[in-house]
Formats: sequence, structure tokens, C-alpha cells
Amino acid sequence: MQVVPISSNISRLFPSEAFVNVGNRQGKALADQITTVSKLRLKERIGEVTLTDMAGIEAALKTHLQL
Repeated sequence: MQVVPISSNISRLFPSEAFVNVGNRQGKALADQITTVSKLRLKERIGEVTLTDMAGIEAALKTHLQL
């Protein structure tokens, strides 16, 4: 499964990153650090992203992958 890490450090946003809200906390998705992990390593779900946040993540991934 491919995952995009989320950081709580939102002081600076690069083109391959996108602001997201997880629960009631703001973070940023780090599309430049996309990685593959086994489903066995995934534990609990920390939240869901909105369609607006997902659009931002998709744009950040396209920027990072030069698509």
C-alpha cells in the first residue's frame, strides 16, 4: 500500500506538500516522501481527509512525480 506521510510541522509549505486537516488538527501531507508499506504495519486510522484535502494531495503528488 502506498502512503503519504503527514507532518504536524506546518511552518513552511513546499510545492510537493499540501495542507490537510486530520481530526481537528492541521498538518501537511508530504508527497515527496511517498512510500510503500505492508498493510500489516498499519494500525489504527487517525482520521479521514476531505475531498478538498485529497485534491491538494493529488496536486502535490503530480508536482512531485512531474505528471
